[in-house]
Amino acid sequence: MKHRFLMALLAITFMPGCGEKAEEVIPEIRLSNQSDASIAINSNGRTIIVGFTSNMPWSASTTVDWIVVSPSSGDIGSNSLRINIQENSSQQPREALITVADRDVQSVVNIKVTQEAASEEQVFSLDKTDFCVKAEGGDIQLKVTHNIGYEITSMPDWVHQSSKKTNGDYDNYVFSVDKNNSSESREGVIVFCNDLNVCIPVNIKQAGAKANGENDDTTSGGMIVLE
Repeated sequence: MKHRFLMALLAITFMPGCGEKAEEVIPEIRLSNQSDASIAINSNGRTIIVGFTSNMPWSASTTVDWIVVSPSSGDIGSNSLRINIQENSSQQPREALITVADRDVQSVVNIKVTQEAASEEQVFSLDKTDFCVKAEGGDIQLKVTHNIGYEITSMPDWVHQSSKKTNGDYDNYVFSVDKNNSSESREGVIVFCNDLNVCIPVNIKQAGAKANGENDDTTSGGMIVLE
């Protein structure tokens, strides 16, 4: 009888209380590679896979429309998040955050995405590089289109810059061509070179002076637009 009483007492002592709660699980989301917390890419589009573990069901989201994450939710265990970043065609860099969190938002992992601006295309061009003037000379108008610095590196001594007017990315020049007193025609080149050392020659051909009574079929100086 005494033995039975001791056994019952031990059973009561080690019996868990009915009101006790199960051990609470603290949500934890952890990136497999901590360097994935910050992603920096150029302006080209790219898809990146980020691995992480979670001990709770989770969801992923972002507030920008140029990033798509999939899947948008998942369960406990090891997971992979596919991050599709679209091309940045603007001239401004951009940033965004991707948030991975448990359903109660007790554990949150932020992934920062930084994307470079699109490279600006260099514009430096001419729409005509050859023209002729009469022996009498005259004015020639040139238009340069550019978004990069440039200069005139050479010019014949019988051609002179009369004026330059700037309007945004356009420069309008007026050059004067001296009279050619020689009976021989002559040729010269105006050279425009930009800051990247890309040069564009403008060829000028001028007729020689004609004897009285001879016809001169050479076209007089006119407008040339350089883009």
